[in-house]
Parts: sequence; structure tokens; C-alpha cells
Amino acid sequence: MKSQLLNVCLASFCLIGTAFSFQWPSNIQQCKAADETCIPQALTQLFRHADEIPDLKIPKMEPFVWNKEAVLRTRNPNAPINIVIRNSNTTIYGLKAMEITQVKGFGPDPRKTKFEIKSTVPFLVSVSNYKSTMNLFALPITTEGISNTTITNMEIRQNIDVDVIQKNGKDYIKIKNVRVHIKLNKFSVDFKSKTGNPAINDTINKAINENWREIYAELKQDLEKSIADVIKALISPIFENMPYQEFFLQ
Repeated sequence: MKSQLLNVCLASFCLIGTAFSFQWPSNIQQCKAADETCIPQALTQLFRHADEIPDLKIPKMEPFVWNKEAVLRTRNPNAPINIVIRNSNTTIYGLKAMEITQVKGFGPDPRKTKFEIKSTVPFLVSVSNYKSTMNLFALPITTEGISNTTITNMEIRQNIDVDVIQKNGKDYIKIKNVRVHIKLNKFSVDFKSKTGNPAINDTINKAINENWREIYAELKQDLEKSIADVIKALISPIFENMPYQEFFLQ
């Protein structure tokens, strides 16, 4: 009886162990550690085929739903346009087209290597509930409604800080922080206010979009923080659910 019970326990242990063993997808090329040519292609494919790899638990990317509030604010009190925007219940379209174009690091020992990623997104649309206070050419305005932000040809450089955690004798990566620097070709907004005069709403959109470069420069710091939060949510599951060494071809 004891022998049978022991066999059942051992069998159960083996099943548990194999259930959490990650199998690299056969349709995605696996790379050697520090292969800075191969790794960008592999990461791009992992994201594009994320819905086919449930073990990695990567969030759905198209559309990507983000419930964390993001606050964007201009910082020059003397500028003719000053804005504070609070976005919530955000839905993002276009992330699945993201391409990883360059990486640095990703060496065999996660304690000694760096993690830098460069990616591009050709077209990104973000739809949010918003509340905004602004000073538009000395006219104070408060509105709320639905905002639609469109970004074209965005380049994202990411520096990633990690902790290394051991589980069952294997190294796993926990993303501590993601620092982002972005460049883009165009930034435009379309505010659809649920309150106020429609003519004022049109004036707001026209003023912001005609002066988008100056306003984007003011909002960039907060925008980069919001994008860093999204990138962290996308990258974290890959390394938290897969032993680091199993990411690479041995």
C-alpha cells in the first residue's frame, strides 16, 4: 500500500513538473545567447504569435487593453497651451505590428549581461476615456470624453533593469524597471468631449494638432513613462514564465 502511494505521489510530481516545462515554439527560430542578429527576429515572432503560445501569458496585443491611468501634462507654465490629461480604460491598436530591430546584451549569464532593445511601431492608435484641464491661449477649459491619439513611425529604445530569481535550480528574470526613449514622425489627437460647446472642442483639436511638435515635446516625458509601463507588461511574462537559459539554443 505504501509502495503504491509512493508511486502515485512520484507520478503526480512528474506531471506537475512537466506541466510547467516550457516548450519552444517549433515555428519560431531559437537563438544562441548574445546573438544580436537572431534575437530581435525571435522576439518579434514571439510577440506576433503570442496568442498561439498561452504558456508565456503575454497579454493580448491586438487590441491591447490597458486599465492603468496615465497622466500627461505640459510643464511650461508660460506656454500658450497648457494641458493636463488623465487617460483611463485605454485600448491600443497597432502593437502587434511592432518589430524588434536591435538588441544589445542578452548574454548567457543574466547577472552579467545588459538588456537593451530597439523596436519600431509603424502606426499606433490609442483610444481612452479622458478628463482634461487646459489653458488654451489664456482661456481655461475643462472637458471629458473619449480621446483618440495617433502616433506614426515610432522608434522605441528600451533599457531594462532586471532581478534574477532562482526557481527549481533555474534562473528566471523579473523585470524591475524599463526606461524608454522614443522618436516619432507624427503625433495627433482627437478629443470628443461629452460636455461643453462642440465648437470649443473643435478649437482644442485644431490648436493641439497645429502645434503638435511643441506640445509633444512637453508631453514626451509622461508619454515615455506610459509606454515603458506597457512595454514592461508585454516583456515580463516571457522571462518570468520561461527559464532564462531555455530562451536560448544550447
